[in-house]
Amino acid sequence: MTPPRRGFGRTSISPRIWVLTTVLGTNAWYSLGFSSAAILEDHFHLGHWRFLVFGTVGIASLARIGWVATDRSALCGPVLRAARSDAGKGTWQPMRYVRLCRDPGEMALVLFRPEGGEVTAPLFLQPISRSRGSERRTVGGPAPVGEALVLNTGVGPLMCEIDGVRYLPRGRATEAATDPARTRDELRSFAESHLRRIGRS
Repeated sequence: MTPPRRGFGRTSISPRIWVLTTVLGTNAWYSLGFSSAAILEDHFHLGHWRFLVFGTVGIASLARIGWVATDRSALCGPVLRAARSDAGKGTWQPMRYVRLCRDPGEMALVLFRPEGGEVTAPLFLQPISRSRGSERRTVGGPAPVGEALVLNTGVGPLMCEIDGVRYLPRGRATEAATDPARTRDELRSFAESHLRRIGRS
């Protein structure tokens, strides 16, 4: 495995960018922007009704943004402490992984026990963050298969270190044993993204 190292020098993305995208990463910003624009300019000719209609949408969007920020901010401290932690203390567990990818910005690691042969059932499905483009070693994410050091942050996400780079999580891990239906659905969605569309002959 990789030698232990400290600090944020080798993370998949900058911790500051990761915190911003984690805490503020919700599509509710789009509906908030649309409702704000609709209130300011009456393209739909709703008159004063636009304040009621789009004001309600805007308030709901703000509530969604606030809920996401509150929920995800609790992840930041434990994840950042895990990114700083020493890999030589024995809390990091070696695991095998298979990287799945829908597009360069949406990746997940399927994590397996380090032993057990080729038919071992997966243990976790951990979405990982977009890789920074300035470091050649992380462009495109980790290798498709390999070994990782894995640390449970205690709040849902797993920290995975591969070839000396710590991949910050993009969300909470799915535990295959406790949520097999969700694990199956997520694996199927990744697999379907690789299917070729067959046109009519």
